[in-house]
Amino acid sequence: MNSGKTVTIIGAGIAGLSSAVFLTEKGFKVTLIESSPKAGGRAYSFYDNERKMFFDNGQHILAGWYENTFEYLRLTDSLKYVNIQRSLEVNFINKKKEIFKLKCTDDKPPMNLVMGLLKFKALNIIDKIYLKKITALSDGNTEKFRKYKNVKELLKGLKQTENLTTYFWEPLILAAFNTSPENVSPELFVNVMKTGFSESGNSNLVIPSVDLNKLLIDNAMKYFKEKNVTYKAGVKVAAIDITDKVNFITLESGEKIISDQYISAVPFFSFKKLLMKEFIRKIILKLKK
Repeated sequence: MNSGKTVTIIGAGIAGLSSAVFLTEKGFKVTLIESSPKAGGRAYSFYDNERKMFFDNGQHILAGWYENTFEYLRLTDSLKYVNIQRSLEVNFINKKKEIFKLKCTDDKPPMNLVMGLLKFKALNIIDKIYLKKITALSDGNTEKFRKYKNVKELLKGLKQTENLTTYFWEPLILAAFNTSPENVSPELFVNVMKTGFSESGNSNLVIPSVDLNKLLIDNAMKYFKEKNVTYKAGVKVAAIDITDKVNFITLESGEKIISDQYISAVPFFSFKKLLMKEFIRKIILKLKK
């Protein structure tokens, strides 16, 4: 497919890299701009000279429901670097250094999770009595949970015990949302629970056999060369010319880049700075007139 469309993407983190790959597959001519000398954004690996090994900065463990991530890995020939669990299996270690293993059974979801939790020795009999209430989360019906302001209130509403929250819910929520229950939307939480525990394999952990550079970045760079994607590293965007649409972007070198479409794949605060620069520039031009 050759659409004849051109797209410029600002930012070569995972959002920018995946956007470039997927749009290239759709026949778009892509230009990818990154201010840093390296791609990957907050997901990359650095080499420790003292220990002579790579350390990952960013999420290393994936989950079975990451369909778009796996498609990105497939397109960049990196899917071979991941190992997929047969069923969800996680070891928990408490402050006493006791190890508790949570392992889902081969039952159909969500009973595979419920049965796994019933066998989870970190939970007591009271915790397990209230486990039956969590099956309500897997049907995806968010209407009945809208009365709760956040997931912390939702868990209380489902009468989840402190022990169950500490040993299961809080680690799960931290892994999925990178924050605590009081900062998570009930609607978003219920949708994730439905996605993760409504189909077999979705909750399985996927563990890479390589560092994040090799998993997410190196093969993407090879892909860009093969597909003639224009990649500009160590290049900063100085301004974005906007009227009723984006007309062009200007790099710090003075080069102007014109495309049919533009995508911002940078953090919102970085994009806000770019827009403020353009707003101030236009005010100055008006004052000069």
